[in-house]
Amino acid sequence: MSNKLEIERKWKCDFDDFAILMATSDDFLVKSKTAIYQKYLLISEEVEARLRSRTNGEYSLTIKKGTGMTRSEIVINLNREEFMRLTGDKNANSLVKTRFEVDFKGISYEIDSYSFKDFVIIEKEFTSQVDAESFVCNLDLNLKEVTNDEAYYNKNLIDSVNELELL
Repeated sequence: MSNKLEIERKWKCDFDDFAILMATSDDFLVKSKTAIYQKYLLISEEVEARLRSRTNGEYSLTIKKGTGMTRSEIVINLNREEFMRLTGDKNANSLVKTRFEVDFKGISYEIDSYSFKDFVIIEKEFTSQVDAESFVCNLDLNLKEVTNDEAYYNKNLIDSVNELELL
């Protein structure tokens, strides 16, 4: 179990712009790519609890508290059996995304792509609030910062998935 402060900033970018940069830039290095399934067990204004499985066989339960750039985060690693027991109705309050861990000109980012959206979310984690506030994103993209825009939190993006499933 880990208990920490998560300090991160987020930017939104059109998927096509991201794909072009990824395909054409010599400075863009994809370190890993993995599919992530997330199921939300609890969603409120201040707290979220989610299950997560990755294609690499990692399973976890995460509890986050707070909003904005800095939130508290507790992560409990699970085995597959524990994860399956907690999952219940797999489709309710869930989403699947593809996470790219990348380096661009020596700076590491996590980039989440959603099959049901025409944008990606770029995340950068920090060890201090000062570092986060002074950071200038070096990606050669048209970016909109969405760190404090809760519409781009994963827990709020699931509404788009659930609406699509009803069609």
